[in-house]
Amino acid sequence: MSKMGRPTKYRKKYCEDLILHMAQGYSFDSFAGVIGINRDSIYQWVAKHKDFADARSIGYAEGLLYMEKVGKAAMLGKIPGFRDKMHNMKMKNIYGWKDRVDVTSNDEAVQPAVVYIPDDGSRINEE
Repeated sequence: MSKMGRPTKYRKKYCEDLILHMAQGYSFDSFAGVIGINRDSIYQWVAKHKDFADARSIGYAEGLLYMEKVGKAAMLGKIPGFRDKMHNMKMKNIYGWKDRVDVTSNDEAVQPAVVYIPDDGSRINEE
């Protein structure tokens, strides 16, 4: 019995290629452009091929290391014209960085503020 559908473009060598790609700070999604396929395909490969899923995980960690090294070098003034906002945006969007403010108090009288917003868009009267 013959298989239905188009033959896969997946190649085992893509695992190492993906790791090298992501280790340079490039995204997983852009790897599809490197090898000339639809982005949906690489997500299907992750679900179907454990070795490719592992390569994505390793590539993610290598990419994070690369971007942290770039950030450190920039912080030390070693990259003239560095665009820190672009770096921060990439770190937030790809590597999950967050702007976080932790507020703590030992004062029992301090309670978190609760704001109720009406569904109709009207203002709430403050008392």
